[in-house]
Amino acid sequence: MANADIEIVGQDELELITALYNDIFRPPKDADFFRRRFRGRLGVVMLVAHLDRKPVGFATGFNLKPSTFFAWLCGVLPAARRCAVASQLMEALHQWARDQGYRN
Repeated sequence: MANADIEIVGQDELELITALYNDIFRPPKDADFFRRRFRGRLGVVMLVAHLDRKPVGFATGFNLKPSTFFAWLCGVLPAARRCAVASQLMEALHQWARDQGYRN
């Protein structure tokens, strides 16, 4: 199991999230895909996982309704899979939601 460094990033890192998405999923999307999904949403959070200071994965989520946090997308580059990066991203996302007052 690799120990990923996970950081919360802001909207200024949307291009990085988009690049990671496009390296993981098909068909490719542009940053507007994310902007449209986040438009009008509260509690938007984006996390990026790094191994050896290189971004290898991301997780996103937002407030679906006042008491419900929605974990939307999570992905890890193929070269970093089977290292528990996705599990670490999801745990960080869930911890963020708990810290904001969301309940299981």
